Amino acid sequence: MWGNKRALSFSVLNLAMIVFSALMMWKGLMVVTLSESPVVVVLSGSMEPAFQRGDILVLDNTPTHMDVGACAGGRAGRRARTTQAGRRARH
Repeated sequence: MWGNKRALSFSVLNLAMIVFSALMMWKGLMVVTLSESPVVVVLSGSMEPAFQRGDILVLDNTPTHMDVGACAGGRAGRRARTTQAGRRARH
């Protein structure tokens, strides 16, 4: 399949550059958004009607003011994440 070692090494280096470029972009997103997982996919219908199953969410943990109806995400346990639409507090 690989005629010579030069073509094989070129292909391996090309693949490594693609993988490392994607990793650098992911790490860059982590730094910019202050999130260890900046892009997540909704796996279930538990967040409807705000988010549908299969939606891709970009998380941003930079400190901002939260308004009514804004969505907040957090960790519940080691691997699970929760996202919920904000509701007005009842007094």
